[in-house]
Formats: sequence, C-alpha cells, structure tokens
Amino acid sequence: VTSGASAQLCFPSDWPRVFSTSKPLRALVNGTLRGVRCRAVAVDASGEREPASSFQRAAQLAASSDATLVKGFVVYELADGPRGCAFVAIRRWWNAAPGGAWFDAARPLVPGGRQLLLVESPLGERGEAAGRAGLGGGSFEAALRER
Repeated sequence: VTSGASAQLCFPSDWPRVFSTSKPLRALVNGTLRGVRCRAVAVDASGEREPASSFQRAAQLAASSDATLVKGFVVYELADGPRGCAFVAIRRWWNAAPGGAWFDAARPLVPGGRQLLLVESPLGERGEAAGRAGLGGGSFEAALRER
C-alpha cells in the first residue's frame, strides 16, 4: 500500500501504446472508472497557480467563461513499480473549450509533468457516495499537493 506522501507518480509510460498493452490500465479506465472519454492533455506551464483544488478552479472557469465543466479522474502510473502494471486514479475536474478541446487550469499534482491523462467519468462527482466507492481524492490528493 502506498500513501500519497510517498507515492512516486508519473504520466503513463509509453503512451498511447500502453493503453492497448496494459490490461490493468484498460480495466481501470473502462471498468472501475467507467470512462466515457480518455485524453492526454498538455500541462499548462504558463506560470505559478495558487493551490486551489481542481474542483474550485474548473467550476470557477465554467461559471465565468464559455468553457464547460468536465468531471472525472486524472490517472497516473506508479513510477516505482514495473511499467504498465500499477496505476492510480484521483478525482479531478477540468474544462472543455467551446471547440471541445480539454484543458486543466489547476495546478498539477505531480510537479514537472508535461501531460495529464484525463478520464471523463460519471463517477467524477464529488461527495460522500463517490468517496465510499474508493475512487481517489481527499487526503491522498492533499498529501500530493503538500509535497
């Protein structure tokens, strides 16, 4: 078992090929998360952002612009294990531009990363029921942000 404070996370190695070769990744995205869409999105490195949660940031952008709110998960690979074998999903919200392109304006949980693997999911809603499903977020996300 890995805690948020000690987990070494990275963008899934060998993307996009890993999606067709890794049964654990496909099972997570298509099964556990019930993914609707899955996209690799470039991290916006345009400057420092305050440590607001992705939920607050995405909701604020949706309310104040023509961007829409997208709910789901960010998926990382556990970097300290065998490649393509272990992944973690953390609940996250982001936005879609009017043309449909996804963007995430919140600060990334993993410093130095250049991409995020985002999975739109009906399970992306915050709340008590979602937490009971054991699907990322909460103290794990907070521990990652504190590193």
